[in-house]
Formats: sequence, C-alpha cells, structure tokens
Amino acid sequence: MVHQKKKKTGILLVAFGSSDPSARVSFETIDARVREAWPDIPVFWAYTSRIIRHKLAKQGNHLDSPAMALARMADEQFSHVAVQSLHTVAGAEYHDLRRVVGAYKSIGDFDKLILGHPLLADQASMEKAVEALFEMIPAQRKNKRPWFSWATAPIIRPMRFIRP
Repeated sequence: MVHQKKKKTGILLVAFGSSDPSARVSFETIDARVREAWPDIPVFWAYTSRIIRHKLAKQGNHLDSPAMALARMADEQFSHVAVQSLHTVAGAEYHDLRRVVGAYKSIGDFDKLILGHPLLADQASMEKAVEALFEMIPAQRKNKRPWFSWATAPIIRPMRFIRP
C-alpha cells in the first residue's frame, strides 16, 4: 500500500548571506514581499555561506544551510517546495545550491522541488537590470560625480523586479 502524502507547499529563499546588520533590511523586504504575494505558504530561509552562518550563530542567530533547510522541510512533511536563489549571478554558490536541490530531487522526499534562477541568469534579465539602473540616474548630476560604483551597490534594490 502506497501512502499518499497530503499536499503541503513551502518556499525556501536562499541567499549567500550577510553578517552586516544593514543587509537585514533588504532580506526583511524580500521576505515581506514574498509573504505578501503568497500569504498561505510558509517561507523559510537558508544561507549558502558557511562562514556567514557560523559568524551569525556566534551572535545567537542560527540559519540553516540549504541542505539542512530542505532536510527540515522534508521532516515536516512538505511535499511541494520552491527554492528561490537570491544570488545575483550563477556563480559557485548558486551551482552548489543546484547540486543540493538535485540531490534532494533524487532522494524523492518531495513530490515537486523546483529551483529558481539567480537575478542575472540570462541576457534578458541583465538588460532589465541595466534599464532599471539607467532609470535611477539623476537627470541633473552635480559635479559630474559617478552615480554608481560597487561601493554604493548595496543601496540598489534588485527586488523591484520580483513580481508575484
């Protein structure tokens, strides 16, 4: 006799992570927007950076790795899970996340397990980001100062592209 699992859906948001308290504002904004778009679906978080997770744990803030978060969700009988990468590009951390999700797919703990792409996953997403950056350029810049540098990058909010 095959035991059919009751459908239980969850969202796992996965970021590299940050130990900078100012980054918490961005993560809280992302969390609020996801919960607003899908109010009946539980939202979980995981950080891919082991160093960040350990640093935060020393401060009393414990975050799971993607593998641990998926294990917990499997243990809590989630059947359908959407894993959304919050990475900017498909770098090493994202590819590690792909391997973890692939491993859980092969284990078969979930009826459906999907992984969303990072922000700049293809040419179209890069063009959309460039358009948004150009919209942010002040019409009248003072002193011809640069309007963007990697030092000011954290204030640019790529979440404006996420739509339910």
